Amino acid sequence: MRTLLVSIALCMAAYHLSTAQSDAGSTALALVNNAYAAMDTGNMDEGMGMLEEAHRIDPQSPDYLYEEAVLQYNLKDYEKARGTMRELFQHRSEGPGQWYVLLGNAYDMLGDTKTATSIYDDGLKRFPKFAVLYQERGRMALADDEYEKAVEFWENGIRADPKFPGNYYWAALLYCGSSEKIWGLIYGEIFMNLERNTGRTGQISELLYKTYQELFFFVSDSLRVSLTAHQEENVSSRGEGRKMPFIHHYVPLFRAASALVGTTRKVEMAEIDSVRRAFVDLWFADEDAREMGNVLMEWQKTLRAAGLMEAYDYWLLGEGAEAASREWGKKNPAKLTELARFMGSHHIAIDAEHYFSPE
Repeated sequence: MRTLLVSIALCMAAYHLSTAQSDAGSTALALVNNAYAAMDTGNMDEGMGMLEEAHRIDPQSPDYLYEEAVLQYNLKDYEKARGTMRELFQHRSEGPGQWYVLLGNAYDMLGDTKTATSIYDDGLKRFPKFAVLYQERGRMALADDEYEKAVEFWENGIRADPKFPGNYYWAALLYCGSSEKIWGLIYGEIFMNLERNTGRTGQISELLYKTYQELFFFVSDSLRVSLTAHQEENVSSRGEGRKMPFIHHYVPLFRAASALVGTTRKVEMAEIDSVRRAFVDLWFADEDAREMGNVLMEWQKTLRAAGLMEAYDYWLLGEGAEAASREWGKKNPAKLTELARFMGSHHIAIDAEHYFSPE
């Protein structure tokens, strides 16, 4: 999670660095550029030396300090990173949101979670749209076993910046391990579409497959589905709760789609794919559900219309069903190629006005 800090820093090669007016400033700027080049090739110690020298030459410019702190943090020298960030805040009492993230993370890694939490809270007051701060604040709540508060931070982070994948990731982890698996499946799938082909993508793929398998159980020869703690109640008659209207539509339609599994007592990749495809059809055949609007369902509808939903499902859940996915891929290489091409030019339509919210 926190390695994203260094990737952000290295990509921002010109981060707040204005063109130097003095000889000292020009020399310092050249050192910073050389430091980035050194770090890009893995020479972290050399890069650190150059950044420190740049700050020594041009101490009036605090901009180099952030780069120093990022590197110190990623070299696991959290004490130095904390000190450097504190010095930076002395130069500028209010920095960008990422400064609060880095300083809070340094305190967290040093075991001072109370101060870390306070720093994240301070950052959120100044930058209420900065999604990374919601992610970190939610982690603090999770560490204190405040699960509802953690989810609230992550869902607020999604509203603040729907394209940032981190809050979906943490919400999926928590919900998939709870009785409210419905939200874990949705957040996890959205995450995989926003952050494709990373280590975390594989982790969530495996988790989603495992969670889908855990949904289904049999009582005698009767298939049951456990999406939410409300599923055994008469959801059609319930109206309270901010998430109940969505559950009211989702659960009965998913149950109807799940009837396709029959009584085989085997719910594996092929069966899950069948349920998911049937669910898309049932969702858009239901006028009330259709009118709710749902960016994930719209994305699945697009894939279904393109004839790629099955291939997509094997991609989505493949890390959890490796053997089945590998076998399917051998039989359908053209579909995998077509899916890769399609997903290269088509994406889930998420922006500040269109994103998933259960409310």
